[in-house]
Parts: sequence; structure tokens; C-alpha cells
Amino acid sequence: MKQSNIISFLLVRAFLFAPLNNVSSQCMDSPLRFRTKDPFGNRFQKYCTTVSIRPDKDEVCNYEGVGIHCPVTCGLCTARTTCSDSTLSFKSEKFKAMITCENIKTDIKDGCMITGIYETCRGTCQSSCQCQDSPHRFITEDQQGTKFSRKCINVSKRDDKDEVCKFEGVSMHCPVTCGSCPTLRCSDSTLIFDTGSVRSKCGLIASNVESGCEISGMLHTCRGLCNPSCISFEAHSSEPSTAPSTSSGSASSLAIDV
Repeated sequence: MKQSNIISFLLVRAFLFAPLNNVSSQCMDSPLRFRTKDPFGNRFQKYCTTVSIRPDKDEVCNYEGVGIHCPVTCGLCTARTTCSDSTLSFKSEKFKAMITCENIKTDIKDGCMITGIYETCRGTCQSSCQCQDSPHRFITEDQQGTKFSRKCINVSKRDDKDEVCKFEGVSMHCPVTCGSCPTLRCSDSTLIFDTGSVRSKCGLIASNVESGCEISGMLHTCRGLCNPSCISFEAHSSEPSTAPSTSSGSASSLAIDV
């Protein structure tokens, strides 16, 4: 095997087996009773704990919205479901009627304090799903056209931070450091970045979202593509088999040759 082919193989393998975003530790079922419909249009109301012990659990997990409401039970703990609001109506002890996460958004501070809402409206309530700097080293140019490569955490400690934030693409890559969360919290980074294994960019992640968004750090790098608090993620509820793709062709299309 040629040396160049060996290097390409190692890059692809490293990209495929890059760690996920602490998915297993963050993923949680909603503790609140949800309401949806079965395939025949009949009302279906249950708790995730009840679904988990049903012999037809896999079938129920295919009902609209159940996979997002009960990601642990349904085996859907991915980086994106971990930060997805439930799309279903659910019952909270504080309200007589069923409510949705859209209702919680009208008063996030108090709403997220209600028992069970934190685990149900994850994208709305959990700080780890909100505006954050990308953890990946970026590559851009300074005002003189000289290559400039840093991590956001390094930029945040610089005396010339404000100047660096004006370099092309830095404010999108590091919205917390650069104080640009109000306008750029849902923006994809426009820069080439280094995951530690390969170099990539959000334009390439877009070519294989299911696989690319599961790579560690993408939730806060390619936010518009990967962060459910920024995008509509309802379609995911009808796709229970969403394990990251492991084909070498898919992975290689996400990497930039270095």
C-alpha cells in the first residue's frame, strides 16, 4: 500500500472513531407523560418508563415524536437528540392541560425550573445545548494575510482578543469569546477547523449530516446544521435507526487533505 493511501486510511479511521459529545452521560428520557397517535390514528398516552417495558417497544418508538421524547428507551442517544426539545404534548403537574416545549419558551427561566421540563425541553433548557464556542482549532488569516490558527479558549485569554475577533470567521467560530451570541449563536463556522484527527469544514459536514454531526464538537461548530435548538428536528422522530454512518466513502468526504 502506498504511503499516501496509508495516511488517508488513518485519517478516515481517526475521523470515524472520534469521540462523541459525551452523549451517553447527557442523554435522558423525559419523565413526563406524552401524547401522540399510533399508526391507526388512535390517541396514545404513556410515560417513557412504561414504553421501555412493553414487548412492542420498538414499534412504539416509531410513533411520531416518541424517539425524541424517550431517546434512552428508544436507543436514540445521539448528539442531536441529546439537545432536542420533545415535539410532543406532555403533562406537567403544574398545568391542568397538556403543554409543549413551545409553551415553555414563553417564559424559559421559570418554565425550565418546573419538574421534568429540563429533561423534556433539552434544547431550550440545558446550557450545554445553547451558544458555545467551538472546541476545535480554527484556521484563518490576520489583517496582514498571515496564517492564524488558534482555539477559541486561547483567543479568550489574549490581550488583543477584540482585534482577533475581527479576523475573518473568528466571531462565528467563537461567539462566546467574541460576544456575538445574540446574532451568531446559530451560525455555522465558516472556517476550516482541526478536530485533532483531520481538518474539515461545515460545508463538508453538510454533505453527510447524520455522520458528521455526531463527531465531537460539531454541535457547537456547525450549529445551524447540527444543533437542534437551532433547527427543526421533528423528522428525526420517524427515523429510529440513526447510528452514524461508518462507510469510508462518507468519512473521507468530510475530511480535507492535509
